[in-house]
Amino acid sequence: MTQRSMHSELNQYHLGLWYSAYRFIISACLLLVFLLTYTQLSSDYEYPRLYLYVLTIYLLFTSIQFMSLGRFKVRIPNQLLLLFIVDVISLSLLTLAIDGPNLHLSLLFVITIFAASLLLDAQKALVITLIAVICVVYQLFLGSILEFTSLKNLTNSAILAFLFCVVYGSAQIAVKRFQLLENLNFSQSLELHRLQNINRYILEQIDTGYLVLDENCHVVLSNPAAC
Repeated sequence: MTQRSMHSELNQYHLGLWYSAYRFIISACLLLVFLLTYTQLSSDYEYPRLYLYVLTIYLLFTSIQFMSLGRFKVRIPNQLLLLFIVDVISLSLLTLAIDGPNLHLSLLFVITIFAASLLLDAQKALVITLIAVICVVYQLFLGSILEFTSLKNLTNSAILAFLFCVVYGSAQIAVKRFQLLENLNFSQSLELHRLQNINRYILEQIDTGYLVLDENCHVVLSNPAAC
């Protein structure tokens, strides 16, 4: 594995760890909000038990995956892919439980798609986006056929699905820009390190001794001729 790929994978791991912590906090907050406001907002939930069960299981999965990612630094891309699969399925079931997308679930969906585009390769991110589109749109059709949901929120679901595609495309453009800047920064760092080694080699070969002192008059750099 090259130094550049190791550096990129390390960045991916740290970003994934932050995202894993974020989704754990979000799932815990959603469950807490539901428990505190259910009596006042019970009419907002078409299937409150499904909503509660999904949130509870989602919180359990996010906590396990957060600890797993923090403890086991192996197969990071596969672990990250599993994070997003759990997110999309859970958010889709929550959307089903309230009979269509609302503002906060739509925002969480968009954040998930954008994060997937940043942390996964383009093909895997596209798969996550398509799964989200299918779950949001086609669950209404399936629900209407089986008569446990209505099509009254079909327009909102279609707009949300279109937004997923826009977010995916925008995120891919941003990822390419980030990768270009990262590669440029990495190349400049390697070039600077190479020039420092050349300068150090030249100074070590000259016959004139030199010392470099800091502000406290401590020697921080010298060559063999100065000894």
